[in-house]
Amino acid sequence: MISHKPGVRIALCHWTIGHIIHIADQVYQAHGENELVVTSGTEGTHSPGSLHYLGLAVDLRLPDDRANCLAIRNELANRLGADFDVVLEANHFHIECQPKQPYR
Repeated sequence: MISHKPGVRIALCHWTIGHIIHIADQVYQAHGENELVVTSGTEGTHSPGSLHYLGLAVDLRLPDDRANCLAIRNELANRLGADFDVVLEANHFHIECQPKQPYR
């Protein structure tokens, strides 16, 4: 199940955010997590230059079983690929689309 914190805005995000959420839901379920919670999209206060403001980043609540965090982070990074950064923060995953090479 996918839910979001009240006030989270993802409607104007880049299409890759939907892709991130879809993959994350699959990964969470594979690790026995019943719910994926989106905690931030374009709203809120982020660091200067954050990709949240461009609709290219999303934050996800950490799984209930904190022992799964590193395994989920690694699987997310592997499944999303090199054009995505998956960062395990203190209380959430920060995932952003940041292509490493220009598209041609």
